[in-house]
Amino acid sequence: ALGNGSLLQNTTGSNNIALGVDAGANLTTGNDNICIDHPGVAGDSGIFRLGTAGTHSHTYIAGKIHGDGSGLTGVTGAPGPQGPQGPQGPAGNTGSPGATGPQGPQGQTGNTGATGATGAQGPQGIPGTTGELPPLLISIPAGQIETWRGEEVDITSYLFDEDGCSMKLVLINHSDNSVLTITESLAVEFPSTELPGNGIKGWCRQSGGTDTAFTLHTLNKNDIISPNWNWCWVRNYKSSEINNGADGPTQTNFATLGKLWFMVPPNISARITVYDH
Repeated sequence: ALGNGSLLQNTTGSNNIALGVDAGANLTTGNDNICIDHPGVAGDSGIFRLGTAGTHSHTYIAGKIHGDGSGLTGVTGAPGPQGPQGPQGPAGNTGSPGATGPQGPQGQTGNTGATGATGAQGPQGIPGTTGELPPLLISIPAGQIETWRGEEVDITSYLFDEDGCSMKLVLINHSDNSVLTITESLAVEFPSTELPGNGIKGWCRQSGGTDTAFTLHTLNKNDIISPNWNWCWVRNYKSSEINNGADGPTQTNFATLGKLWFMVPPNISARITVYDH
């Protein structure tokens, strides 16, 4: 050992050679090691270590390097120059087909073909919504003006559709030739449901006024339109004024619940138009 700290920790090892400061300082029990300027590794035996990593960057050795044939580890030589390209070898056997590639993009649309033969007629479609009914005119003329007069008119198809109906009343008082024009809107709550015993509830609203209720399909007598000006009444029965002093029965036939009596007192005539909306 030659150098400060060389073979510092070697205890039982023998035949070790250390050259340099701290050379072989890590060797402990190994034998036959050579450490030149390298601290060695504890437990080494029969190892030659030369130089210190990070301190010595290049190693130059003259002449040929001879070994026992076991090769060099961790030593990479510089690549030599590329030789000329050799002749092309014989063609190999054809390989098996590869996997099918992904589907390509869709091609352009072709020209339209000739029109085919007409197919069989399809089934009949569902009937469409029934259109609005034409206006219905009700006239109670001035003949026999000194008496009560009335007309029974069936407005079931107007009153019992989805949106009810409206009435425009033009009333003339022949005592002084004054005229009243009133618009009434009417609808029932269940236009397609029969409710025996309980009746069918409806509503009447005078333009600019409030709602008043009435009931159909009942034995109870009801005013459908009962204005506070006492010039015209619409009822579900024929009242005593035009029925020899006794009220007639109410309308209980469900198919004609909208069959109503339109009545005026003496000196009044009426033109009433019923609209299906």
